[in-house]
Amino acid sequence: MTIERVLLVEDDVAIASGVATLLELEGIHVRVVETGRDVARITAAFRPDALVLDLSLPDVDGIVVYREVRRAFPSLAIIISSGTLDGDTPSDAGRTAYLQKPYEFATLLATLRKLTV
Repeated sequence: MTIERVLLVEDDVAIASGVATLLELEGIHVRVVETGRDVARITAAFRPDALVLDLSLPDVDGIVVYREVRRAFPSLAIIISSGTLDGDTPSDAGRTAYLQKPYEFATLLATLRKLTV
């Protein structure tokens, strides 16, 4: 499967801009969302192949966002991204991966490709 669309949920503007630019250079259309409140609605409208989700969001806990999106879109590839790893990080049968920040772009791209096969 070719990755065509990625929804990037990241409140750090510098990180979001850099990751989005690099993904777009790979030919991937990116939509950036800085808060968690509307992620499920935006996911339904944008129909991404994958979601890259920062756990530290200003309005909603990233785990809450993850659970909401996973319930609504059980087959969506989701990469959870965070600077801190805690024991509450979800994992489910090859559809969710975790990347510790800071990560290299090549690692993000490889993880996206692995999850969207």
